Formats: sequence, C-alpha cells, structure tokens
Amino acid sequence: MKSEYSTIFTYPHQLINQISNIGVFKRYLLLGSDFSAKKKVTNYLFDNLINPKTHQFDRILIWADEKDAFSRLLEAISTPPVDSKKKIILVYNTEKLLNRNYQDKLPVLEFSSDLHCVVFLSDSGESKNFRKSRKTPALIKCLSEISQTAIFLDPFPNQRKDFIQKLTESYNLTLSSDQISKIDLYGPSTAAELNLLMEQLSIVADSGGRLNLSDILASQDSIDILSYNIANRDYQDSFASFDNAVNWGHRPGEILAVLSKYFNLLNAVKPHIELGNGFAIQKKLLQQGVYITPELANRLSYQTRYWSKTDIKKARELMYKTMISIRLGKIQEKLAVLTLINDIMAI
Repeated sequence: MKSEYSTIFTYPHQLINQISNIGVFKRYLLLGSDFSAKKKVTNYLFDNLINPKTHQFDRILIWADEKDAFSRLLEAISTPPVDSKKKIILVYNTEKLLNRNYQDKLPVLEFSSDLHCVVFLSDSGESKNFRKSRKTPALIKCLSEISQTAIFLDPFPNQRKDFIQKLTESYNLTLSSDQISKIDLYGPSTAAELNLLMEQLSIVADSGGRLNLSDILASQDSIDILSYNIANRDYQDSFASFDNAVNWGHRPGEILAVLSKYFNLLNAVKPHIELGNGFAIQKKLLQQGVYITPELANRLSYQTRYWSKTDIKKARELMYKTMISIRLGKIQEKLAVLTLINDIMAI
C-alpha cells in the first residue's frame, strides 16, 4: 500500500484540514453511511476549486450504475476545466462502477491529471478496517490504495461523546461538557441526524439566541412542523405551530431562517415533480449541488401542488424583505414573522 494513502479519516473536518494544509489530492474515496459528512467535504471542494460561472462544466456528477458511467468518467478526466482551479468529478455508488475486469482500468484513474479531482462515494464500509472485511467490494479496496480515503459512520455507543465533541468543533460551536453529555444521552442516534442538530444549533448561535440545549433537543420537530403546515397552506395550524415553536424557546429570527431554507428547497423541487418519485428528484437536485433525502423530496413534491412558481417567488421575496426589516430594526421580530405568515397565506 502506498504510504501517502495510509491515513483513513473518520471526521470531515480532519479531511478538510488536510486539504487546507497540504492541498487537494487527485482522488478521494468517501465511504460509510453518513451522507452529511460527505456533503461537508464535497461542498468544501466545490467552494474552493470551482468557479460558480462555469460549475455546469467543471463539476461532473456520475452515477456508477448507469451504463455509460465509466466512459463518462474517462471523458471527464480527459478534458481540462473550463475556468476553475480543478474539474471535480463525483462518482456515486462507486462499488457498481466496473465489472470483474476492473483491475485493467484502474491505472487510467491512478494517472489522472493534476487538473482533476475525482471523488468516489459509496455506502460501503462498516468500520475503519474495511480493507480486511469480506463484505467490502474488491473495487473499493483497490480504490482505497490509490485514493485519500475517509469513512464516515454512525458512532458506536462508547464513541458518541468523542464524536459529538469533534462535530461541535467542525461547526465552530463551543459546548460545555454537560451539554455534550446531554446530547449523548438524549440526542439523535445517527451521525447524519447529529449533523442536522449541529446545523440547528449553529442557526440559533448565528441569530444571537441562547443555546438552551434541553429545549432545543425537545423541540427539534417544532420548526419542521411549522414549515410543513405553511407549505400545506394550513392557516390555523401554521399560527398554532409558530406559537409552539416560540414557546419552546426558538427565536422568530431563527424560525424565519429555517422557513426560508424550506421554501428554497420547495423552489428547487418544483421544476422536477414530473420525475415522479423522491429518488429521481434527489438525483436531479444533486446535479445542481442540492442534497435532500428521497423522503423529503416526496413531501416537497406533494406540497408544490399548493404553490405556483410565481407563488413561491412571492413567498421568498416576502421572507427576504422581512429579514431585512428585522436586521434594520424596523419591526419587532415576533410581529414581523407573524405578519409574514399571514402574508404568505394570502398569496
């Protein structure tokens, strides 16, 4: 095994720090079930390597289970980026990329240009010792010897506290040991859900709110319910769920930020409802750099029936104007968001 690929990372910030300190490798292999950690790494690469004006040419997404996947990969690595530092090629479901004769084709990938960065993604891998496991596809084992590898997994019970601590650091959050223990005991079980919790904590911190962790853990669903009711145009339930979220300690500014994010997703899904199912919509949005679960895609697709494209545009414009008014101190936060909900329902 080549020594430069001997380190296997288990946290996204470790890999990001390496990229920041020593530069970008030609190939990355991101394994495991934690999609949010993979997204964190790929987003960092996009932000630092891709020119937004040419992202449709310099950011290539390939699904390995498609018939022409390998030929598309060869084509992508044979042409330089249009106007970015590197061309980034993401290969999903990598374990399905090649048949039994893949060994003959690996040298092509190994000697790819410095102008390219290929990121192989797979849910394969059950532990850091995946190379020794019979369950690990042979192709994944071989790719791990020519790629900088990371495996992002749900933490084992005896690793949760350390995992949560490192996760808070990656989100630039400062939590006490008591707060870490509280998340360990009462927080979500999966790594992806823990990442979503950290995102929520970041929103609270960025909006100037107090990190009352007990309330936040108890109320994780309250803002989601509010977003759901508004997107469903349920007038009475929307105001009731707003009061519930506020009673749980969520600041109106924080609620507005989450609601704005939800309508951004609604807007992203709207043009693709004809695809018919959450997995197809998820795949399409990934090509635009947007990640959502198939379950959320199905929910949003259903809710778009209540909103025309113009309606969504008006709602997002109202949210933007409300954010500006709050920041300029023109209106009290709670009144601003209550007025916003009423105005959105009137569209």
